[in-house]
Amino acid sequence: MSEPEDYRTAIKEDIERVNQELQLVQNEGHEGKRVKEALWPIMRLHSKRSRIVFEALEKGEISISTMRWCADQGICDPQLLSKWRKPGYRNLCCMLCIQPNHTCICRVPKRDRPNRATTACEHCGCTGCADQDCCGFDDAVVE
Repeated sequence: MSEPEDYRTAIKEDIERVNQELQLVQNEGHEGKRVKEALWPIMRLHSKRSRIVFEALEKGEISISTMRWCADQGICDPQLLSKWRKPGYRNLCCMLCIQPNHTCICRVPKRDRPNRATTACEHCGCTGCADQDCCGFDDAVVE
């Protein structure tokens, strides 16, 4: 199936810009980083692409069929988009952080953490995506 018209007019440039960033990140060296830390920028850009699709869908710039096309093409994560529509998950960073029987540190509001620590998630590097914290993709330390 060819690109939907609303994809080309609404979000294609933004997606291509993020894809270029992704290409640069994938070509960067990862010396001195743990394997999981080397993946953080990729996880962030994956989330960013999904956010572009989600916001365009919410604004009515693209249709649901275009969102499905984006999911089929691997442009966005449909599970992440689905979670963002639910209360309490609006700023969710990635699906790894809400696995059953696991509460990721980034899902705990900063005010409820011991010593209000700014600790990054081991999966994606998020420092706080509980709704009251907003999205926490910044440089933090993994403990």
